[in-house]
Amino acid sequence: MKLDIDKEGDLLLTEVYSGVSLKTDSGECIGICMRDSGFEFNYNGTWYSAQGGTITKMRTQEEIV
Repeated sequence: MKLDIDKEGDLLLTEVYSGVSLKTDSGECIGICMRDSGFEFNYNGTWYSAQGGTITKMRTQEEIV
């Protein structure tokens, strides 16, 4: 993972293949990682793929187990 600052002063992460997670005080969670083309992210236990401008629901945490 590489960490940088973009021209607006925001954090810019590149090469995020292991993933990062964010969790609110109320317990909502989102995790995201890069793939060869696009991204995969998990929002509160459900996996999605974001590629080519399209978001597709992949699977829930229960379906993985």
